[in-house]
Amino acid sequence: MDRAKGLGAGASGLPAGLAAPHVSPDDNVLSRITRAGVQATLQRAQTLLHSGTDWGLTGVLEHNVGGKRRRPPNPNGSDSSALASPAQIAAAGLPLGTPALWHAQAGWIRPHQLVAAQLQTPGVQVLWGQGVHSLERIGAEWTVRDAKGQPLGQAPWVVVASAFDSLGLLQPLPGFAVPLNPLRGQISFGHTTDLSAHERRLLPPFPVNGHGSFISGVPTPEGTPGWFIGSTFERQCEQAPVRLEDHEANRLRLSTLLPALGEAMTAQFDPARVQGWAGVRCTLPNRLPAVGHIDPERLPGLCLSAGMGARGISLSVLCGELLAADLNHDPLPLPPELSRHVRAERYANPA
Repeated sequence: MDRAKGLGAGASGLPAGLAAPHVSPDDNVLSRITRAGVQATLQRAQTLLHSGTDWGLTGVLEHNVGGKRRRPPNPNGSDSSALASPAQIAAAGLPLGTPALWHAQAGWIRPHQLVAAQLQTPGVQVLWGQGVHSLERIGAEWTVRDAKGQPLGQAPWVVVASAFDSLGLLQPLPGFAVPLNPLRGQISFGHTTDLSAHERRLLPPFPVNGHGSFISGVPTPEGTPGWFIGSTFERQCEQAPVRLEDHEANRLRLSTLLPALGEAMTAQFDPARVQGWAGVRCTLPNRLPAVGHIDPERLPGLCLSAGMGARGISLSVLCGELLAADLNHDPLPLPPELSRHVRAERYANPA
């Protein structure tokens, strides 16, 4: 059930984003979970989407802006992340010697297309325009109700996957204590055909991230090839208007990430030319999502999938697989020592 009239009304309406691993010097829990998530997302994309229009396994160059410490490459060569080669650094338009990593198993995805394809799964029925305002457990089933208290449906299992809006729906229930927070983000984008010949020559042939991310050659919502830079981070903001000052913030972000390109594209951020998209993501304090049973004792049958922050593309497919495996008592797609870090019930208070 979705209160919207169709796809992409929330953060999944992002025009384009990256599936790329998080890296850390000690290969921490977030890095390992994100790496597994990226693999799951890319496998799903390969199965369901059209390469070149819906997604692209292009590899991603990570510019280590500001001397951030990163995980060293795996010496045995089995890791898909390694130090970027001089040729890759030069192709991005960065000076030789720029600290950077190359993620071979990474690429861009248009989330709208991924969501649409997954909703075609046999057995899935979507009820659009259904605003759920409350949940009530009656006997062995949950009843979901609209704003007038009228029942919209009943089932023994309910999964709430409404990002930050999950908080308002679940907070009234006894024992709910998942600390969901809003995180607004805005990207800036434009059409590649509007760039000058000089600007087009400077476009990297693959996405670059490290201080925000830059993607080019990916279809815009209008269908023509575009460029995308972002996103901003505004905590504790529950609304998502497109703001001129955030276009300027993204211009500065591009100038740091890809200095030569940023300087050349300054005019593209003129308010009369640049386009924008903004959305509200949902975060948790440790930057790991909350998936599965919320509180099996007090809230049996009620599950959550939220808190993916700015890594929704990299984590959402994995979270869905974790939830499905849990409900069906199937083997989990993560080792137990990792899956426990993302269980929603880690926030359950003792009765």
